[in-house]
Amino acid sequence: MEMEASQTSLCSRPGDRLERQVATGLSVGATLVCVLLGSLWSFSHQPRGEALRFCLLVVFPVGISVGYLLRSFFLRGQRRRKRILAEPFSPLWETILASRVVFYIALGEEEKTRFRRDLQLFLGEKRIT
Repeated sequence: MEMEASQTSLCSRPGDRLERQVATGLSVGATLVCVLLGSLWSFSHQPRGEALRFCLLVVFPVGISVGYLLRSFFLRGQRRRKRILAEPFSPLWETILASRVVFYIALGEEEKTRFRRDLQLFLGEKRIT
């Protein structure tokens, strides 16, 4: 159980939970706005039966799709970080760290793991030319 918690914390940053909550709130809000506006337009421009059918077949799916796309857009950074951390740390990098980075040798095992994770994220997210 402790191992699962520590692995989970390795994949997340302090703001990830808030970021997920904000993305979910924005996507739900956008979905509701789309559905509300589409329903208002539909019921004001079409007979009741056709308006209801239009809402069920067009407005609701479009509103849900907009919400899903917004949430996906806002959470793309978290997915990218998880994909980067899913790759194993390069043995070549480990060798370079152990032989050329003096302070790395002095770190404890947990600190080394955190340093490797941060280095892997930095190199995976930044373009170095």
